[in-house]
Amino acid sequence: MLLRSAAIPFRSAEALLRLREEALGLGLNGPGNFWNCSLAELQMAYNGIGAAWQSRLSRKLQTALFSEFEVVALIHDYAGEFHNDHSRAGFDEWNRRYWIENVGKLCRARYAWFRPRRYTTLFRGFLLYRALQRFGLRAWLSQDL
Repeated sequence: MLLRSAAIPFRSAEALLRLREEALGLGLNGPGNFWNCSLAELQMAYNGIGAAWQSRLSRKLQTALFSEFEVVALIHDYAGEFHNDHSRAGFDEWNRRYWIENVGKLCRARYAWFRPRRYTTLFRGFLLYRALQRFGLRAWLSQDL
């Protein structure tokens, strides 16, 4: 944990605050303390889209490729950092509540039901969810609190 907190933040303070405001505007699910946590906590928790063990460059690339989900990833990372109970059930709940449900809310808020982009974005979000479920447990369980 010491290395993560000493690292350069993934996004600027302004960008993180803008993402949190966007999440609030979209009506996304977030832990209660997410909405008023300190900027330092946001910077410590958020590492872009991708696993913490991946290089900064690969996470920047993935974040660029899936930029429409960055607001969801911020909440997801925050919840994983500060609400980690190290259980499989907790992991499944965390991914369901803070990834898949928020992707659905994001798509409903941004795109009308008749827009194909709504469904392609939902599909891309579901693929990322499946990757989280398949490959993310080991990394999440090994996180220090």
